[in-house]
Amino acid sequence: MLEVSYPQEGYEESIRNLEMQEQEKKNALENVQKKIEQRKRETEKLHKQEVSIDDLLKKINTQLTGTEKKLKSLETQLASLKISIQKTKENLEFQQRETEKWNRIARRELALIYKQGLHRPYRSAWLIDAISANDFTGFIRRQKYLKSTTAQKAVVFQKFKYQYQKTQELKDSLESKESEISALASAQQQTRQNYNSQKEKQSTLLGKIKERRASIEREISSLEKSAHALQSMVDTFTVQKKVIITAQEKENYMNARRGKLPWPVEGKVVSRFGRYKHDELNAYVINRGIKISRESSGVICSVENGRVLYASDFRGYGNMIIVDHGNNLYSIYGYLSRFLVAANEAVTHGQAIAELKAGGQGNNPVLYFEIRLDGKPDDPMLWLRQM
Repeated sequence: MLEVSYPQEGYEESIRNLEMQEQEKKNALENVQKKIEQRKRETEKLHKQEVSIDDLLKKINTQLTGTEKKLKSLETQLASLKISIQKTKENLEFQQRETEKWNRIARRELALIYKQGLHRPYRSAWLIDAISANDFTGFIRRQKYLKSTTAQKAVVFQKFKYQYQKTQELKDSLESKESEISALASAQQQTRQNYNSQKEKQSTLLGKIKERRASIEREISSLEKSAHALQSMVDTFTVQKKVIITAQEKENYMNARRGKLPWPVEGKVVSRFGRYKHDELNAYVINRGIKISRESSGVICSVENGRVLYASDFRGYGNMIIVDHGNNLYSIYGYLSRFLVAANEAVTHGQAIAELKAGGQGNNPVLYFEIRLDGKPDDPMLWLRQM
């Protein structure tokens, strides 16, 4: 507790300065708290974005997983198609060789047809054959031969036609399968690129958002430390102001009572406060209070409102009462004959608290009276009104 006194001008100026500093720090604290709230809202917003992107990435991964399955299926199809194509190529090569073979046979047979005149109309050929025959039997035999030869040649041409058509079909099938493979491979590559690109984009965005949120959280931590420091300063100024106000109030309280307290009992001061020489002991002693002597018994009164802290025998002082008046001000009454109050009892200014009877020095009753301020003895004569 401060023990200094403040002149009124100095006291008011000190309070004003502390209030200005306190308000300044309060304003700064309010601004910091607003920034903290703003940053927290930004953090919440970024967190929601993170959750949204996480969900999107999960969907992308799910879709990509499905796509990978489709791609694997396509790869299986591609592998199967490649095998089929290889077989088709081999079959095509075989059919091409067969076609070439039957093509050569067909050309050779065609040459024979022209050579034998079989390409002419049937009636003319029949008439020539009939004229040139030696006999009817020869004619019949020749007709049978021609029919047989013509049938064989028809088979040759039919075989050639079949092989040619088969070759064309295999070529068309091969081209179709190769085109299908190309389309599947292109779709596969494009799908993978699209999903990888989207995933990379979202992952990059998520990384930036997390980095931003971490930066804001660090800023919030710094702002909270600043807010804590500012609050400590505000509290310090508040305490300082309270100390000054309390000290001034205490000083005002003391000033209102110094030299104005009533005497606990009327009488003569036979022993004063402070250092004095004891005649009987021939030595200097220190007296922490005063002794008031009366010619007769009397009632002891409390010099101020307060509460009884102690009311019992105390070595060296006989029956003793201690009253707490607040503001660390205490009054002590010793050498009492009988208590009129008990410990923890509230007392008022001028209230009788004890009796004092004859039997002290010179057979006159004597009261020991002491004033203590902040735990230290103070001269009671400075507190009691002048008689």
